[in-house]
Amino acid sequence: MKSTFSDLSSKYELYTKGTKKPLLSYLKQASNSDIDSIIRLFFGEDCAKWTYGKMVGHVASDTGVFAEVVKDIVGDTKESLIESLVSESEGGSGWNLAEASWAMKSFTNPDFGQDVSWKDCARAMNQIEAKLFWRTVLGARRGMSKHTFLKAVKRNGVTDEMISQANLVNDKMNLREAFYTMVMNPSNFSDENYVLYTNRRLLSWNEDINLVDYNGGLCQVIEGKGNRVLHRTDDYVIEHTKGGVAYDALFFEEGSLKLEERLSRLGDMLSQGESLPYDEVAYLRSIPPWNEIEGLCDENTVRFPNLAPYRPDDYGGYLMVIKEHIQTVRLSWYKVVGGSVNIGFDAMDGTDLMPTGSLTITDLNKVSSFHRTMKRWNVEEFSLGDSRIEIPDELCIIVEIVSPSLDGSSMHFKHPVFHQFNEDKGISDIVQIVDVIA
Repeated sequence: MKSTFSDLSSKYELYTKGTKKPLLSYLKQASNSDIDSIIRLFFGEDCAKWTYGKMVGHVASDTGVFAEVVKDIVGDTKESLIESLVSESEGGSGWNLAEASWAMKSFTNPDFGQDVSWKDCARAMNQIEAKLFWRTVLGARRGMSKHTFLKAVKRNGVTDEMISQANLVNDKMNLREAFYTMVMNPSNFSDENYVLYTNRRLLSWNEDINLVDYNGGLCQVIEGKGNRVLHRTDDYVIEHTKGGVAYDALFFEEGSLKLEERLSRLGDMLSQGESLPYDEVAYLRSIPPWNEIEGLCDENTVRFPNLAPYRPDDYGGYLMVIKEHIQTVRLSWYKVVGGSVNIGFDAMDGTDLMPTGSLTITDLNKVSSFHRTMKRWNVEEFSLGDSRIEIPDELCIIVEIVSPSLDGSSMHFKHPVFHQFNEDKGISDIVQIVDVIA
């Protein structure tokens, strides 16, 4: 008899509440094929992690209503969203583990196969199943670590000590690879050189990190967003994107190579006509001005890499995460100059508005957006001459800018770049100066 998703979910629920024995006993006795499914259901391996916004957008599209309406219904947190999704499940159809695993991969990766909607999943599950399913999909899983899981499913003579001593990359390990190493080559766990390779972690950059001191002021512009892939052979490991851009590698026989040398080697391999999982190399380049970085991040990944020899357990460098540098401010004045627009903006200092800088919008699409926004706010009558136009105090027009930090002496944002207007936000959303400084 096939193991059911309902049985697994019930035991997992008990585990999260402190009753651990039923799940641990279950995992110990589970078949290899069931373990393969459970790895995905517990940890979402090979599944795309969905954000709150992506799920809200999917539900809105599927139900034919505006995203704002969905937000009003499900609340504004990931936890409230999960509760709402769970509430849509009632009896369920009795998925086995393989069916539940297939549904999760199909839902999270639309290009995998059959198009599966949230409604399809909700109707097939009871609420205990749905809680585990949606938590995994949304990256809000609670419970055991990958290390604990691997010890719970150990077999073929592999011991807890062997697992602890293996050079695994903690909770970043490829759990499926680790499990099948245990099944097919358990002796590897006794090898002090056994390493499970994974994409090295990237840290989010902030201005506290002086990039000139860190790596000489170098970056990689990697075409596309996310979709990092690890390609391993007997001779090397290559980190690349699904779009075919290689940005790092480890050559097993040349572990002392620094990044520039590794990238050069990747380029040489391309010129030799080898069958490779990439067709472009993201070479090192000088970090461009801040306003160019903001534009590059629209459709690319900007990485400030670690130049040192490749160590699997080390971090790969820093990543420019633009959303972490978006500041919500109030438009205070504007001035049209030819085909561009100068704007000033305020942040909050307690309950008062305080000027925090200005910037120039030159991009034609964004200039057009500016004029359309002025019209929606009924300020189209404002002069488009050379004079600076002050926005009336009673109007709160929200602007999102991108800036690395606030200058502590002038109290102005450094290198601000216009991002967008956001008419869903109001005065309560304006950033507090004290929060930026903190």
